[in-house]
Amino acid sequence: MEVEMGEPKSKLRGGLGSAANSALADQELVVDEMEGLQGEAIVVTDKRVLAIKAGFSSGALFGRKVKSYAYHQITSIEVSVGLTLGRIQLSVAGASEAWLRSDIVNLSQAENVVQISRAQLEDARRIAALIEERIAASQQPNQPSQLSLAGELAKLAELKESGVLSDQEFQAAKKRLLG
Repeated sequence: MEVEMGEPKSKLRGGLGSAANSALADQELVVDEMEGLQGEAIVVTDKRVLAIKAGFSSGALFGRKVKSYAYHQITSIEVSVGLTLGRIQLSVAGASEAWLRSDIVNLSQAENVVQISRAQLEDARRIAALIEERIAASQQPNQPSQLSLAGELAKLAELKESGVLSDQEFQAAKKRLLG
């Protein structure tokens, strides 16, 4: 079993840190995180991505807003940067992107966007790559467990004992199952 490396608590400061820590579930680990501009942050955990807004970005002076996205819900992640400002944008199936008029007020209110400075571009790309890896892993079909293999072998043995399968058919089917 692969052990997930991470921290049980966010290391973000102030309202962003307390918002992140209050949103974390028991046993959930922070894998990476990044503070953006104007009271915004993105937290990558072993289970999901948190987009956090604190202060004015949350829509209230002392407010906090945390939007949670499970990896299987995220359809894409985009990092874009202009001359001085940029953003990390999560796209989620069925989510509204009404902020597309692209003014800064709407970007700060968009739940799926964390604004960044040009100087944060490398960190943003690192976060995006990590999220993309986790999205891909969440879409991998589950591997058959050893229990189901044992169950299949038991069924084959039962069929052989009841005379449905000959010894030769049983051996061939067993070989196919075991690879």
